[in-house]
Amino acid sequence: SCCGSCAGSEIDGRLEDKPMKWDGYAYWHRQTEARAFPWVFSYDPPSLNIYYGGNEYGSDMTTEHIGSRIVAVMESHGLNVHWDGNPDNSIQIFPDGLTKTDYERN
Repeated sequence: SCCGSCAGSEIDGRLEDKPMKWDGYAYWHRQTEARAFPWVFSYDPPSLNIYYGGNEYGSDMTTEHIGSRIVAVMESHGLNVHWDGNPDNSIQIFPDGLTKTDYERN
């Protein structure tokens, strides 16, 4: 999707139209891809934001629980992840072993 609004609408429509047993979902959109490619776009720090939510149509999992599961899986695969635990905030993936704190120190 091009943006968060379009992605949210598409996901909501799919969950409502096809009530499968999905606990939740995760996505990024084209606007956030720009932050992931600092050699093309000038963003500091470079990161990829992951957005997520619970499936209100077929699961009792909360958005916070889905966020926690996503972070755990990403970290288990060695990705450098930052999330403050707030379900209203995106999950950030940082490259090269750097963290948001490393960039804030500079």
